[in-house]
Amino acid sequence: MKRCLIYALGGGFGHAVRGAGLARALAELGVEARVLCAQEAQPRASALFADVVGLSREAHGSAARLRERVEVELRGRDALILDTFPNGILAELNCLAPAVPRVLLTRFQRAAPRSLQSEAGWAGLGLSGVVDIEPNLEWLPGPALRCGPVARRLTPLSHVSAPDVQVVLSDPGVRGRVAALLERARDVSSEVLELDGLAAGYSARIVIGAAGYNLSYELCLAGIWHVALPFGRPIDDQGLRARRMGTLVQSPEALERRVRALLHAGVRPTSGVLEHRTLAEQLLAYLEERIQAHRWS
Repeated sequence: MKRCLIYALGGGFGHAVRGAGLARALAELGVEARVLCAQEAQPRASALFADVVGLSREAHGSAARLRERVEVELRGRDALILDTFPNGILAELNCLAPAVPRVLLTRFQRAAPRSLQSEAGWAGLGLSGVVDIEPNLEWLPGPALRCGPVARRLTPLSHVSAPDVQVVLSDPGVRGRVAALLERARDVSSEVLELDGLAAGYSARIVIGAAGYNLSYELCLAGIWHVALPFGRPIDDQGLRARRMGTLVQSPEALERRVRALLHAGVRPTSGVLEHRTLAEQLLAYLEERIQAHRWS
């Protein structure tokens, strides 16, 4: 693979940040990569990687228009890497030209699609291969390459003069209730972060946030304790992720107890989470293997 397109469209910022992190790692290995993401996510992705194209809903609101744009971006590229959506967010990839090898990066879904559990199912989706980037949740049977979980490495920040706890919750109501609870705990210092862009790192030893894929594994890789308040999602199960990682709290009282316990818990273990460089190396080898297998089949 010399020139690839990374399809990182989707709701929220997670797809774009993962795509940009992978693109940067691939570029370090000599691959020319470009990331397609939602326009509102472009600033965060561009903080990690330069060649990011943000697409607006207004200009690409139909499957036909989005397919045309993806086809333009694919010209001269020899692979398509998809984050989460094998057919695209509008099923626009079903009749895509030019035909290039496609690999899907997939994480936990509440109901593992049968089409991702066999090579016959992959072929029906036009996929050359599937990479499970959340194999620790043991959710996807079948022959997928298991490589993950994966996260970007946060910038280490000094804990000197830092608060004990930082809060990074997008829901204003939940954020306000957590902030009020922490204010009542007078012996625990805290800070509420309202991030407009991509967080480089966190100075506190404990972060209270949702249990999305990126934040959960970034904090683990950084050795920062995570107190997770899962948000409901139609496909992802943040509650399951938080339970498996031992970060879940389900009441204000439990949150306060967990924070106080973690203040005396020492350094959080960081094992089990891979950086994007490892994913990029395994992805290149896997794609070459899958292409060779198709040539001889």
